[in-house]
Amino acid sequence: MTSQNVRFARILVALFFTLSTSLLFAQEYRGYKSFVDLKNIRQDRARIAVHLPPIMQDSIVVVFPRTIPGTYDEQRYAEYVVNFTAVDSNGQSMTWTRTDDGQFLIGNARKIYFLTYDVDDTFDNTDTTRARGFGPEGTSFQADTIMQLNHGGMLPYVDGMQGYPYAVMITKPQRLFGASSLDITRINDTTDSYGVRSYDELIDHPVLYSVPDTASFTINGTTVLVACAHRSKHTFAAKLAPILEKACQTIGRFLPSLPADRYAFLFYLWDGKPVHATWNGRGFGALEHGTSSLYYLLDRFADRGLDEIAIHEFLHILVPLNVHSEEIATFNFRTPRMSRHLWLYEGVTEYHSMLARVRDSSITVAAFVSELQQKLASPMALPDSMSFTEFSRRILEPEVRDAYALVYTYGAVNAAVLDIVLRRETGGRKGLLDVIYALMADFGRDKPFADTALISEIERRTTPSFGAFLRKHVDGTTPLPFADVFASVGLTYEREAFIEAPSYGIEFDLTSTMERSAFIIKADADNEIGAKSGDEVLTIHDKPIEQMQETLFATLFRPTQGTSIRIGVKRDGKEIQLRGDARTRKVRRQHVLKRSESTTAEQQSLLNAWILGKP
Repeated sequence: MTSQNVRFARILVALFFTLSTSLLFAQEYRGYKSFVDLKNIRQDRARIAVHLPPIMQDSIVVVFPRTIPGTYDEQRYAEYVVNFTAVDSNGQSMTWTRTDDGQFLIGNARKIYFLTYDVDDTFDNTDTTRARGFGPEGTSFQADTIMQLNHGGMLPYVDGMQGYPYAVMITKPQRLFGASSLDITRINDTTDSYGVRSYDELIDHPVLYSVPDTASFTINGTTVLVACAHRSKHTFAAKLAPILEKACQTIGRFLPSLPADRYAFLFYLWDGKPVHATWNGRGFGALEHGTSSLYYLLDRFADRGLDEIAIHEFLHILVPLNVHSEEIATFNFRTPRMSRHLWLYEGVTEYHSMLARVRDSSITVAAFVSELQQKLASPMALPDSMSFTEFSRRILEPEVRDAYALVYTYGAVNAAVLDIVLRRETGGRKGLLDVIYALMADFGRDKPFADTALISEIERRTTPSFGAFLRKHVDGTTPLPFADVFASVGLTYEREAFIEAPSYGIEFDLTSTMERSAFIIKADADNEIGAKSGDEVLTIHDKPIEQMQETLFATLFRPTQGTSIRIGVKRDGKEIQLRGDARTRKVRRQHVLKRSESTTAEQQSLLNAWILGKP
């Protein structure tokens, strides 16, 4: 045991003794007690100690998550743990070994007093052997500026003991404020504490420390916090709050009730400088939690499309956060077993984020149909013709994981079809949102359903024929009957159509993996810009593809006559510039969805029930 560890152990014991009057750290408290030092960050590394609950077995495995809920890749947080030491009641270090999956196996475990170790943050990962995670699932320890605390990357549990309560004490620089949907106790200017009922609940509550830049508002009795962490001299929360308040008003009008009394939007806004953080090609985005969502965005693009993202993330408060299977309720952080129902958790949530906006008149019915059309036109095939439920169950397998983006395209279209079918079978009276609230009434946050029983549970609350539809098209491999279902609401669907429209003579395939996404050109021989099939789009008008504004994407995919374009592409390992003007050509379109020229009263009635919720 190093002298540094001895000093740290003594400090820890003293702190536990000093704070023993606190409920979290009282002697009768029999859960995990942890101490996180954010005051003395060195090289983006934090010092942590954990006092374990009473151990009743001879050996234990101390686990840092391999994967956390809401993500579908591997974080392998144990790879970021260094200088690990198990300490007995005499202050002596104990023997431990790494398991095959990188966790910590400790013998003679009944003598353990606490653990000490350092953790590197994931944002500045330069070790190519370590997992490279998505920004909102990572940790950041930027001395005296920004601390992003995803607890899975910092705190462990003993295998088999993740249901024990967990107390956390933070020491921090005085000027930093901790933002979270957790109830954080400010012990003094440099010490915070908070506690949760279980390790699962700890993982569900990230905390963001930074110089305060916050705003708040109330929607339907729910208090909403907006907290921004950044290095800028400017403030962002006041600018983002009105966008988020409007988005939450849309949600408030869409949902019968909000199942939370508080919610937090947490933003890590990166200035783009590698010395402050890194981005590995897929780092930007958001991750939902039970009463919060955590965003990692470029500071100069923080408000772009934020309303749509925020509505989607907030709506996760329904599924999977208040309706979920046993696999999610007690997540296996070491050897994850994935639920079969991404069609519900992500597909229905994405669809409802569209439906909420059209019902609120934030977008028109025409725009809603157009957005659905765009998702239809995206790559639609599930790998190897597997069912959606099988796709979900196997989502961590590399060949399936790379097609994960389907849950937002195919998944949303699948949800729209299910909603129409249910409305059709119930005379317009019941939709998917009604089913979710019926499930919430019988299950909920603390009562999960059995994964294989969900379709039967839905059938009980709807109709036998709807249950049969789910088994055939969601749990089975029969393709969705787009033409028949959309015709019932006055929409015309064509698998493929040729139309006269302005074009550059090129099409695009979006290829996505968990590592990166790319737009690959498919080019007509006589295209207008000199493109070749297989060219990868890098820039448009000299701007990187990942930073493009929506207007330029529209120019790329749906140009007007004579519109000029300049595209940087990679071809045979070299970057070249292509340019040209759009002209009218015969263009092939796949999965074309549009309003019928005439509709019956029955079709219009069902359309109103489906889109507007007015049977």
